[in-house]
Amino acid sequence: MNFFSFVVLVAWLLLFPVSGFSQDNESTSEFTADRYFITFESSAGLIDPPNPANKVPMGQHSSGQSKEALAQTLGLNGDILNIFDALNAIYVRMDAQEAERWRQDERVQIVEQEGAVAVFLAENEDTRTPHYNNESLKVPVVDADTQPALFQDGEFVFDASINAWRLVTFRVTPVIEKLIKNVELIKTDSNPAQVFLKISAPDIACNTPGRIGMRKTGNRFDVSAGFTSPPPGTTCAAVVVPFEVTVPLPVFGLPAGIYEYNVNSEFVGSFELTEDNTL
Repeated sequence: MNFFSFVVLVAWLLLFPVSGFSQDNESTSEFTADRYFITFESSAGLIDPPNPANKVPMGQHSSGQSKEALAQTLGLNGDILNIFDALNAIYVRMDAQEAERWRQDERVQIVEQEGAVAVFLAENEDTRTPHYNNESLKVPVVDADTQPALFQDGEFVFDASINAWRLVTFRVTPVIEKLIKNVELIKTDSNPAQVFLKISAPDIACNTPGRIGMRKTGNRFDVSAGFTSPPPGTTCAAVVVPFEVTVPLPVFGLPAGIYEYNVNSEFVGSFELTEDNTL
């Protein structure tokens, strides 16, 4: 895989929330209440296998299986938007009640709502570096113009039957307004100085925190603490879930001056480096 191919993959991950998987180019939002992925057990025999002789564009299935016929066979109360033959899965439009019905089906391995997909974050690894292991490409973080690290935990697998990559999973971690309650600036007196932002909330309830996003523009650090919300209809346990993270700002090597920080567009402040921050 060359560098150009990697750039294309990351660009596709950025574009996915706009164009979606749909062959009909239907738009999708960050958390689309009626869009789900259904992955079947390998023994279910419902999805036709890929046809290597049928070369199709990325995002389309090569088996030629009819979406409408499959929906009728399944008795699906909804629409199949895509068939992922290599993954034994379908991408569908249906309501939450129908999704729950399919979760009880013994032929189904998992039902995931778009925007609430599996997370493969490991605690003791570099969680911001893309990693390719000859089977899949994992892209932990992708910035968007609107927010650093908006897209996270993207995973691609190469489908040899169509000589193209397929996006398997990802999640969106938008800023949830007023969820973060406090941001504290910590600056050491050492030389060179170190600067940290302690970001906290007394209770994030059922929201799942993502990786912290950061982008430096001029003398301003834009920091985002985004979360993945639970699927609609999820029952949230009546338990307090506090959140706190200390974020180091990359200030080493910066010249003397006044610098600003902006967290979630809600907490704004500044600090001063009184001398060039070098050894």
